Amino acid sequence: MKALFVASIIALAGAVSAQPQEAGQEYSPGEREQLAQAPIPGAEGQTLTIQRVTFPGGWTGDRHEHAGPVHVYVLDGSLKVQVDGAEEKVLSTGDFTAEPMNQPMVARNESDAEPVTILLIQVSAEGAPIMTTTE
Repeated sequence: MKALFVASIIALAGAVSAQPQEAGQEYSPGEREQLAQAPIPGAEGQTLTIQRVTFPGGWTGDRHEHAGPVHVYVLDGSLKVQVDGAEEKVLSTGDFTAEPMNQPMVARNESDAEPVTILLIQVSAEGAPIMTTTE
């Protein structure tokens, strides 16, 4: 009985976290490891953030945007990125791309079974979220 209760709580938590968020909300999908975060010398109020992010197989993200410039390097796997008004890109292991700031986009793991891991590098205003959901 206890195992069933625990399994139910875990399943419910997963279902709740998978729901789309309201526009303008801070958004942090995937399993994230903060590798570095520091002020940028000579750029008052700006912070550089570097994260390793892993998305599970079959993952599709919410529509979102970044308030600062973002660069993505794919460490392992394949990620499809669709930025509004641009051609869809498929990024594979070893690929590098810059994502525009304040431009709505959606990303998804190309594999239904294998995770994709990226290195996310972003410059943003100190204290600002890495990304927020958008309509």
